[in-house]
Amino acid sequence: MELEDTAAGFAERAMVRAEGEAQAELNGGLTSVATIAATAGWVGMIGTVVGIENAFIGCGSERSACMAAVVERISHAIVPAAFGLLTAIVASWFHGLLRAEAAELGGEMARARAGLVNELGRWGARANPLATARGSSIRGRS
Repeated sequence: MELEDTAAGFAERAMVRAEGEAQAELNGGLTSVATIAATAGWVGMIGTVVGIENAFIGCGSERSACMAAVVERISHAIVPAAFGLLTAIVASWFHGLLRAEAAELGGEMARARAGLVNELGRWGARANPLATARGSSIRGRS
């Protein structure tokens, strides 16, 4: 992509730079959401493992009383896994949605840039008809 030193060229360079900055900002946020989606389930599972391990501490009394206490503690230990998986699913869904929106926005920015450059090119050609005529005659010779 070779850009000329014209108003259209300057505008296109500025718009390409702005597009890059906007895409970098959007993708930075997407990385955070992807990290949450990837790790939330594992954090919940670690919480569950620690809860199950703690469920067996202090079982020195009767077997039936110990089993009732262990079952209750294990049922509470499963809660972190459920929250972790729920968080991971929601974050994964939002990541896909935001990634699609970012791609759509990138396409809209590219189309707007192309439209503006085309309009500036036409405006420049109308403002200086001799340059257009010279350009076409020079192109016709080569």
